[in-house]
Amino acid sequence: MASPEQKELTLKTCTEAEARKIWTDTIDEWASTRPAIKHWTFHFNNNKRRRGVCKYGSFRVEISRNLLFMGREEVKSTILHEFAHVMAGYENGHNAVWQQWAVRVGGSPNRCGRGMPVEYRWKATCSSCKKVVGWHR
Repeated sequence: MASPEQKELTLKTCTEAEARKIWTDTIDEWASTRPAIKHWTFHFNNNKRRRGVCKYGSFRVEISRNLLFMGREEVKSTILHEFAHVMAGYENGHNAVWQQWAVRVGGSPNRCGRGMPVEYRWKATCSSCKKVVGWHR
């Protein structure tokens, strides 16, 4: 029998297939207004700190597999955030044009979401203030 923690994790996670469906549904919804977005592809990466990225040069949107453990709503929010970058264009970063697109596609106009839960590979603790700092490489 699964522990309460395992049940919570099972209920909260989003599968890669569900994330891909969110992406394809979003593309399908907007393709009639901008047919060129059909050329954009969706991929997963193993980033630990960055939730998603829009790569304009290769017409590619990526989200971190680590984000899947945060649940469907977080995944959808990140996909819509990156899709707003696709629609707004490279030159708009997180400016007002991008913010308008974020709202228009159903996302949040905020630049960053909550941090991702990360277990650092290495940690150091300050001997005076006891602050813990972590890093991956």
